[in-house]
Amino acid sequence: MNKNLTTLGMVFFLWGNITSINSTLILFFYQYFKITWQQAILINVLFYLAPFITCLPCSLLISRWGYRTVLRVSLFTSAVGCMALGFALQGFSFSYSLLAVFVVATGVSAMQVVANPYLTLLSKPHKRIGNLSLASAVNSLGTTLAPLFIALLLQHYPIDFAAHREPISGLWMVLSFFSALLIFISFIINLPDAEQPTCNHQRFSDLWQHKGFIFNATAIFIYVGVEVAIATSVVKYLTTMGLWQIDQAMSLVSIYWGGSIDWAYIVWIICSQNKYLSCISYRYIVLCMLCDPGFTTQ
Repeated sequence: MNKNLTTLGMVFFLWGNITSINSTLILFFYQYFKITWQQAILINVLFYLAPFITCLPCSLLISRWGYRTVLRVSLFTSAVGCMALGFALQGFSFSYSLLAVFVVATGVSAMQVVANPYLTLLSKPHKRIGNLSLASAVNSLGTTLAPLFIALLLQHYPIDFAAHREPISGLWMVLSFFSALLIFISFIINLPDAEQPTCNHQRFSDLWQHKGFIFNATAIFIYVGVEVAIATSVVKYLTTMGLWQIDQAMSLVSIYWGGSIDWAYIVWIICSQNKYLSCISYRYIVLCMLCDPGFTTQ
């Protein structure tokens, strides 16, 4: 994989980290700010409300500015949001933390919109599905490592609730730096822009006439719903019902996120071997992931 695809793979890794950290730290906000669980859930509500607001305008910006510029803007937005969230935690402000989470989520949503087609267009035609599956595996690696890192962080630097001292703000500062670093790398390697494929302009309502669009939109809706529900509730369940320590519960969340790595690597291997079989296999494996209770409850 060349330097351009490696850089985009790092973008996948970044938003995997941010997404996993956000879901895992809801219990932290609940305890740190001494708020109700309903208020703590607002963190996830805002984080997943952002894609609904961001995605369509982002696609319009891609058509005007190109993939490279929008990717840099999304990374910049993420960097600003992560830094703002770090300062909000240091200032012990829940309201500013909510605002910062929304800014972070806006950047992450834009990354997702631009990075998937960007990586596809920069790949050779016979390697596109395989490269996208490998990037998804890298994304899952980020979601898997993040809870483990948080668990180690909390174990070595416990939270002092009385003095409002915590290590989590520093973690968001690191993510801000990493986002800025990726922008810098994109300039250093002179990341090329991708030529936008020609397509027939149609109204948004016309999309609902395509069965493939309806199937994929429904599958993504179900997948995200299951993913968010489990990731949001599992830590609180383990700490309240299982009486586990918060760092132990967070470390085991990595097992849940790690399950998706296996599937992504399987798809990558299949797609690398047979380009005809790849399309069929990819859809089949996605269906297995949605229907297999073992996958959704691990």
